[in-house]
Amino acid sequence: MNDDMISYPELPEAAIGSGMGTVVTSGVHWLRMPLFSNSAAINCWALEDDGGWTIVDSGLHDEPTETAWSAWAAGEARQAGAARFRDAYAP
Repeated sequence: MNDDMISYPELPEAAIGSGMGTVVTSGVHWLRMPLFSNSAAINCWALEDDGGWTIVDSGLHDEPTETAWSAWAAGEARQAGAARFRDAYAP
């Protein structure tokens, strides 16, 4: 593969667990959720689709992560007019 054909844009990293996302491209938000291990954060993704959002790699089911997702849902997602959320791993 020719690395000259791959482009990695310089994107600002939101603070871990802040509930703020970085818009990667239209309809794709990158969020960083806290972890308790050697890695400080997990990369999570919110994909806009049909008036809602699909959440990919939502992070741990703990209070700091739930607080961060709630902040994102009340802020950036609501401003975008989100009507529903779906975890990509939920049945």
